[in-house]
Amino acid sequence: MDKQENSLIQNFDFDIINKKAIITRCNTSATEVVIPSEIMGYPVTKIGIGAFFICKKLKSVTIPSSVKIIEQDAFNKCISLISITIPNTVEIIRKRAFAYCENLESIQLSQSIIILEEATFRECKKLKSISIPNSVNQIEEETFERCENLVSVELSQYTNIGENAFLDCKNLKSVKFTKFNSTLNTNKEIMIKRQAFGNCINLKSINLPNSLIEIGSHAFSHCNNLLSIKFPISLKFIESDIFWGCHKLRKVNIPEAVKQIRPNTFRHCKSLKSITIPKTVEEIWWYAFGYFYDYEKEVNIKIEDFTIYGYKETEAEIYAKENNFNFICLD
Repeated sequence: MDKQENSLIQNFDFDIINKKAIITRCNTSATEVVIPSEIMGYPVTKIGIGAFFICKKLKSVTIPSSVKIIEQDAFNKCISLISITIPNTVEIIRKRAFAYCENLESIQLSQSIIILEEATFRECKKLKSISIPNSVNQIEEETFERCENLVSVELSQYTNIGENAFLDCKNLKSVKFTKFNSTLNTNKEIMIKRQAFGNCINLKSINLPNSLIEIGSHAFSHCNNLLSIKFPISLKFIESDIFWGCHKLRKVNIPEAVKQIRPNTFRHCKSLKSITIPKTVEEIWWYAFGYFYDYEKEVNIKIEDFTIYGYKETEAEIYAKENNFNFICLD
């Protein structure tokens, strides 16, 4: 080991396993760390579990292109870390790898990552924007939960979005689905899971991709400033409570592929005064639309002059009659 290599590794411990070097532990007083591509002639291929966990003074780390895996909790609670560049050789980032890095402002992700695991960037409160590589086919639960200053997200139209993935991102204004694909991402259909964008109170509009087939319950609940949403024709399943409490939502479209509108889907959407239901809808559940909830009186109240546009002898007409809503026939 030469002097230069020795100076580089003073800030961390490592193991050599199967002729590969793994970073195992950081000197907690380190402020800047440069990880070499080789140690004792062996390639550094992994940053181990919790290797930099609670290294509170760490401001800068350089990851070499030899690294392929960043293990769980690798940089968890590195509260002074400001930016990170992950080389394109990295294929796996495990759960909570950068969670609670509360001063992390910018991230450049590897173009080889397929999955962003659970809570990878949870509560990175200063993160403002993120461009997710087209290679990513899955954003798992809580990945960006409570990144409260995140303003914009760009991702592939073939990326599944897990439960609570962007929950409580209160400054999120823009979600852009790109049409570009990657040979690493083989998805053709995607889902947005439960509470994925729940409580994103500054999200005003979103154009969902044509690859989307299912939206989970509460996916956009309490998005108080959401004005409109355009469902793709590919959408087949709309779960319950998706838009609960979207007070400013005024315009929606129901695709013909949708067979059911589940309970409370548009409940408490006070600005939604009308809806058009295609004749292909076979079932409309209770309080699906046309109602808001009075929390003081603990009762459901009809939205005044709510109007349903639909077709004769369909679920739209039945729901309108059962709930005494205005019905305008499109036949």
